[in-house]
Amino acid sequence: MKKIIGLALMIAGTILVDAPNSDAALITFDDLPAGDYGESVTIENPTFQRNVDTAHLEITEQTSDGVGKAHSLPHKLSVRGQEPLTTEQTSFTVLFAESVARPSFWLTGAFPDTAVTAFDDADQVLETFVQTYPQDEPVAPDGRPWDFYYDDQLRFIQLASSRIARLTIQPSAHDGFSIDDVGYQVIPEPGSLALVGMGLVGLLWRRRVSIGRG
Repeated sequence: MKKIIGLALMIAGTILVDAPNSDAALITFDDLPAGDYGESVTIENPTFQRNVDTAHLEITEQTSDGVGKAHSLPHKLSVRGQEPLTTEQTSFTVLFAESVARPSFWLTGAFPDTAVTAFDDADQVLETFVQTYPQDEPVAPDGRPWDFYYDDQLRFIQLASSRIARLTIQPSAHDGFSIDDVGYQVIPEPGSLALVGMGLVGLLWRRRVSIGRG
């Protein structure tokens, strides 16, 4: 019986945790009307939240508008700061109602660096990612000033950790930047795993009894 239970739980874990298509989610922001969303906006599992009172969240159009372009059309989530401008103005937090694995997003308008930190539900750091883009020459490769250049550059960021409850995103942009197409995989709750495991135990036990009778 112990072997049956162990096998059932192993199968349940594989089905619920490692099946990428069953629990994958993607937030595109395209179904929300454009406008000012103030302190926070909740979309399904995640809540996007500003970190300082002088910043605010907006759903903005796809065009480059000083906070970058959208990855998928027509909308993106933008974070805008106000005077006096600081890097903290455009830092913000993503809170997950359920823990997630391997979150990703497209970022644009963050001039020129971005730091992302992932925390679990005990507020322990799981992963830190820093993306740096060069700014060594007086002008960008296309001849424009660097801030205009980076406003057009979409960058894909993905973390490798699981059991993530919170993300902080800190770009070097002072005035604003945008994110789009936020992807993640929901981690099943232990209770869900137990229910599936119990169901598989029942099926395997029934099969064993049937074989024994045969």
